Amino acid sequence: MRVIVNVGLLLAAIKNNRWRGVEEAAAHCRVGTNSIKKLMNGEIPRLDALFRICDRCGIQVKELIRATSFEKTNGPRGRVVSGRWPDTQVAKDDDEAAG
Repeated sequence: MRVIVNVGLLLAAIKNNRWRGVEEAAAHCRVGTNSIKKLMNGEIPRLDALFRICDRCGIQVKELIRATSFEKTNGPRGRVVSGRWPDTQVAKDDDEAAG
């Protein structure tokens, strides 16, 4: 799955921990270098690796992963329209409320 990753936050955590690069960060996080490289490319590594990276770097997952991306599909049902659904709950009909 492709995601939007806050790479700057990950790089700042690596720098603040005084790790010299991806290899050293991976060693301290006890993951393979490919797991950190996947994050930097906008991909999610295995969940256990993601949680170890976040724990060792002192980052929450919801801070690191900003959003998920989606692939555009053909046809009107596959489109995402912003503002399509209201933020508030729609009021129920009087018949439903009474019954």
